[in-house]
Amino acid sequence: MRIKMGFVAIALASACLAQDGNLLRNGTFEEGKGRAPEAWTKGPRVNGIAQLWAKGVAAGGERSLRLRRSARRYWPKTGWSQTFAHDGSGGKLRIVASVKADRAYKGVVDVLYGNQHTWAIYIGAHADGDPPADHDWARYESVVEIPRGHRSITVDLQMWGPGSLWFDDVRAEWAEDDAQVTDAAGVRPVPLAGSDEPPEPERAPETPKTVTVEDLLVDGDRDKRYFLMTPEGDAPEPGRPVLVVLPGGDGSADFRAFVETIARRHTPADFAIVQPVAPVWRSGDDRVVWPTRGLPDPDMAFSTEELVAAILADVRARMDVDDDRVYIMGWSSGGPPSYRVAMLPDSPFAGAFVAMSVFKPEHLPRRPKLGGRRFYILHSPDDFIRMSFPQRARRELARAGAEVTLETYAGGHGWQGDSVGRIGEAVEWLDTRPDRP
Repeated sequence: MRIKMGFVAIALASACLAQDGNLLRNGTFEEGKGRAPEAWTKGPRVNGIAQLWAKGVAAGGERSLRLRRSARRYWPKTGWSQTFAHDGSGGKLRIVASVKADRAYKGVVDVLYGNQHTWAIYIGAHADGDPPADHDWARYESVVEIPRGHRSITVDLQMWGPGSLWFDDVRAEWAEDDAQVTDAAGVRPVPLAGSDEPPEPERAPETPKTVTVEDLLVDGDRDKRYFLMTPEGDAPEPGRPVLVVLPGGDGSADFRAFVETIARRHTPADFAIVQPVAPVWRSGDDRVVWPTRGLPDPDMAFSTEELVAAILADVRARMDVDDDRVYIMGWSSGGPPSYRVAMLPDSPFAGAFVAMSVFKPEHLPRRPKLGGRRFYILHSPDDFIRMSFPQRARRELARAGAEVTLETYAGGHGWQGDSVGRIGEAVEWLDTRPDRP
């Protein structure tokens, strides 16, 4: 995730620090002309989100920044940002913001450095069933760790979910070496003088959807085994959307419990989930878990492309499927085949979600034409798989006409940190198209 800012803007923000130590210029948003406060950059325009330089509503003074999302969705995000220069020495950065919330389900103060980022402050519902943030002006404060080697830092005020947020008195300042780093999920608002007390958020019981899980074989073939996870209730018209999941690791049936969690908690209510089980053509450390025509295994009876096609045909024989809403998800060893099947000229997939995986064009279709397809890529800068792989994927796929987003998370290889929570956001992003609300 990157914020593109010109060198002049970075230099200006660095050269004009407030005398009170704030690394951000115009953190009170009082300075500026036209429709934008000085030193702050408005993010990309997103349908359903208003990015306003508000007048007459403020924690102090006359101005604040307001983000309002009317659509009940969580992607794409946008907001306001400012970048300042740094000497690369690293340290602990304290982020402070005064925030007013009106039924806001998800807002974030994000700190970006290089290809990494940390959510410093999270405002809204933390889990399914939680109430939105709904309070008068309150102070949020957090401390994040900035690794060495980064010459610029961006503070990004982001709106993800429905509702309204106002930001005022935003500060970034270097904290003491012994300052405790804060988990964004644990940051709670402290009411400002004269403001109403923010209600203490009470986490409602989680209500995962009910799914029926079937263990199936295509034409009785043990090498074409899959799990079909179908939500309770009638299918929508013209049929159910489908997410095919290729697990990482050995791709075995042992991933069923985790994929069931994805089906119950991390995908929209009407989705059916399909989990193929990787056939074991041979043993050995050099085994290709999901062999394809681009990266075959000498002992395979059929490719992953053929396996997925056969399973989808079997699913269509069992239920009505919305062919415009079929997607594939793969992580680690499941990533390369997910890229490949989503890039085929006759691919049944409208998009792919690939996490913590390599991208090797020599194993993929040549000169693909991907107009209309979407790719959500999730990777940790701490992964032993270098960031150059997802970065190349973003470039190559976009060059082929696809719409691509690359998001990062902290913690390294595997479903670390908040990465599991990104699954639902990824599927929602894949399933958001101009022709569908």
